Amino acid sequence: MKAARGIVTTIVIIALVVALAMPAQAGAKTKTRKPKLNKTKVTLVITEKKNEPAVRLKVKYASKKVKWKTSNKKTATVSKKGTVTARKKGTAVIKAKIGKKTLKCKVTVKDNRKRAAQTVPHKHNYVKDSWYDPQCDLEGKIYYSCSICHKKYVEVLPALEHNYIYVSEGIESFTGKSFIKYQCTKCDRWYTQYPGPLIDYKKPHIHCHCGMDFNDSDAYSWHCLYAELTGETNGHSCYNWLCCLV
Repeated sequence: MKAARGIVTTIVIIALVVALAMPAQAGAKTKTRKPKLNKTKVTLVITEKKNEPAVRLKVKYASKKVKWKTSNKKTATVSKKGTVTARKKGTAVIKAKIGKKTLKCKVTVKDNRKRAAQTVPHKHNYVKDSWYDPQCDLEGKIYYSCSICHKKYVEVLPALEHNYIYVSEGIESFTGKSFIKYQCTKCDRWYTQYPGPLIDYKKPHIHCHCGMDFNDSDAYSWHCLYAELTGETNGHSCYNWLCCLV
């Protein structure tokens, strides 16, 4: 009987030991792994077919959101999802920040495109690509490009000046303002000059047979003198001006 009790006691003790050991073993199996990048060094080669080669970086065992950053945007850029794109020959360090931890990947960008025409010193042979002539108020431009290396430059031609000539003169019926019209012989643009003040028809004023009105005799005298000098006396009452009230 005592032997049987001893056996049962031993079994119970063994069961307790096994039960206590199981959580420790389970904990050992589920130990947290440290995050790491799938690549620590990358080489991207720019070619004629691949002007902007790219590669995707990933962080293994990341329990938090990954923030990506590049040390040299001119050489390589990185997206929010870890896609690295080559931009220019050089080196850059891509950083992946997870919480307080920062992982790094060195990116080397090579450029294997053919640049023989640009690397060999030469005298530029510029030829015209396109051009347009200047106008009275618009400057012209001539576009050149080198036939060897395709370098471009632009020659700016200054705008021309208007060549306005006298066309006609009169008075606006709705404003009473006298005007003289000119027109450019190059671009056909009109220009209207208003030399006189507004006419107050409720006060005495001078009316010329050509249709123009004036506030005073001095302005009318200059008008008549201009008509005589230009030989346009027909239709002008230069010496018999009329004062009238409307």
